[in-house]
Amino acid sequence: MNYEYNADERKIREPITNPLKAIRAFCLECMGGSADGIRECTAPNCWIYSYRLGRNPFRAAKSDKQMEAARRLGWSSREDS
Repeated sequence: MNYEYNADERKIREPITNPLKAIRAFCLECMGGSADGIRECTAPNCWIYSYRLGRNPFRAAKSDKQMEAARRLGWSSREDS
């Protein structure tokens, strides 16, 4: 299980169970806590580079039919939901 570590507080926080969030936390730590640094990352050969923004770039977009069904159920309409 992945745990988020905050060096400033010197303690382990709650576990990160979502793999994309764990990758985002890793990138945030790698870039010294700078979210702008993650967007401007210059390491495209890094194996997690494509996932650094906390989204799966290879995930297919939901169809209009799927989006309508989600709206009827009251679910979020975000692409990564």
